[in-house]
Formats: sequence, C-alpha cells, structure tokens
Amino acid sequence: MVFLDLSLSVLDGLRYMVNSSTDVFCFLGFSLDLRSGELLDVLQQSVSVPKVKDSIMFSQLTELLVKYAFVGRHARVGRLVNFKDFSGGYAYENAFN
Repeated sequence: MVFLDLSLSVLDGLRYMVNSSTDVFCFLGFSLDLRSGELLDVLQQSVSVPKVKDSIMFSQLTELLVKYAFVGRHARVGRLVNFKDFSGGYAYENAFN
C-alpha cells in the first residue's frame, strides 16, 4: 500500500478537477483516493507479484499531481495536445516520438 504525501489543498484541487461528488482521481493507469492519499496501480492490481517501484517514481507522481491540482482552469480542447504546446515541452517532445 502506498500513500502519497499530498496536502489537503492539493487533494481538494484534484477533487475539483474531476467532480466534487467523487473521491477517486484516475490518471496514467493509477487511481488516487482523495480522502486518504492512497495510490493504486490499476494496471498491476491483478498481478500476483506487482513490479516494485522506486521512491523516485512516487516523488515524481506527487510533483505531477501538485502541479496539476493548481493549474489554471481551461476549457477542454477536445483534441490531443502536443508536448511542444506546453512550456518547456520541446525538451520532452522527441522522447515520445
């Protein structure tokens, strides 16, 4: 069982992003319980021996969620957005092409 160290304001920001009536935030194959901060790997939940993850990954996920919780509210564009459309995205674009 993994619990991410997220403040109440981050959990509330994520709750606002999905819908105030739900307590689960799903992202990148993970599910985050917004009441407790418990992180579940949805893709490996049926695996008898899940792959061990390192602490760096959990700190990266925590940082990603903190940034995501406080982004400006924008209307959904209804299309995939390219990495180069984000600030600093040129640094990552070639890694995923």
